[in-house]
Amino acid sequence: MVECGQHPNADKLRVTKVNVGGERLLDIVCGAPNCRQGLKVAVATIGAVLPGDFKIKAAKLRGEPSEGMLCSFSELGVSDDHSGIIELPADAPIGTDIRQYLQLDDNTIEISVTPNRADCLGIIGVARDVAVLNKEPLNAPEITPLPPPLPIRYRLPLKRRTPVLATLAAW
Repeated sequence: MVECGQHPNADKLRVTKVNVGGERLLDIVCGAPNCRQGLKVAVATIGAVLPGDFKIKAAKLRGEPSEGMLCSFSELGVSDDHSGIIELPADAPIGTDIRQYLQLDDNTIEISVTPNRADCLGIIGVARDVAVLNKEPLNAPEITPLPPPLPIRYRLPLKRRTPVLATLAAW
């Protein structure tokens, strides 16, 4: 962020000039409390699509042009932290795709569970299937059962209150 100044028409907004590695600086209006000059930030430029199908487009905010958005972790869908924009280290390269820099690109598996595949309702079942597909051994964690927190001392008395035939299947 090359420049950061107070918005002339809004107390809680700042007008910034941001270098994203192109030929010119981008004017971006920001409302984050940690917005300041010299900060390296994550920028969504015009045409970017953020999680939730939120498309970035040029806009005027209280009369000032904005050519993008300075992003928080929550706006990128990384975490729930929306306290301010992402502050990157001083040695972060300008113009690098934030997904590559933060190593956010990951493989995902979409699963549609059918009634005959209850094993896919748990992560171990999914891991087992992925291991088989890739012809790799399953690296499952060792699970040790926990002892019950309290001994069970109460027995529930059961009384039959229906006729004997009512317990039989009706088909």
